[in-house]
Amino acid sequence: GKSAGSAGKSASAGTARASASTSAATVKSTASGKTKSKAIVASAAAKKIQGTHPSKLGALNAAHASPKAFAHASPNSRVGKLRTYAMENAESLAAAAEAAAAKAALADAQAALAAAQAQQATLQDAVTAAAATVQQKEQALTDAQGALASTDPADPSYADAQQAVADAQSALAGAQSALSDAQTALAGYSTADQEQAVADAQTAADAAEQEAALQETEAVNALQAAANKDVTPEVRATVDKLLEGKVALPPTTTASTTPVTQ
Repeated sequence: GKSAGSAGKSASAGTARASASTSAATVKSTASGKTKSKAIVASAAAKKIQGTHPSKLGALNAAHASPKAFAHASPNSRVGKLRTYAMENAESLAAAAEAAAAKAALADAQAALAAAQAQQATLQDAVTAAAATVQQKEQALTDAQGALASTDPADPSYADAQQAVADAQSALAGAQSALSDAQTALAGYSTADQEQAVADAQTAADAAEQEAALQETEAVNALQAAANKDVTPEVRATVDKLLEGKVALPPTTTASTTPVTQ
């Protein structure tokens, strides 16, 4: 009886240990699966941030180096060449911003000139209208004088004819005065300053555009010098993202870049 009881207890204990082992294995497997899932998610997130698969970057994967590594890199090393690119790119961005500002200034100058020319046209229209009025008043005076000449001085309407001539003369004098004022205003108005401003702004915009193109060429060449594969816009964008805040830049370019993080 005791032997049978002992055997039963042993079997039950074995079953319990097997169940516990299975549960532990299940928990461990579940935890391992979660860990792997997290790793996959993290890897996918990293790739999403980088934007380009590392294999496409080739030697430009050196952009993953730390700010300290960039600060102490030899100019001819891969990291050093990327540091050179970062500086050239900052200059390119600054030059592009200056070119955009110069282009905006040119647009403002052109708008100011257009407004000045419109005002000048308005003054010219006023002169034209005033001259037409003078002609009308001259004709009216001629008509009034003709009517007076054909009226018998003894006629009761003679006085009215004389008054009509006087009124016509007064109206003509007023029209001539208005014409003179309009001509003076037109003669005193000039768009020379606005035209010069446009010419100056155009020169500045052209120079800024050329400088921006030069700086961009230097930046592209610097990045290509650091690469061992063709540099696509996608690759460049990824490298720029990786370099953010890692390279100390000259004071003239730091305003348009991210500060270096230690």
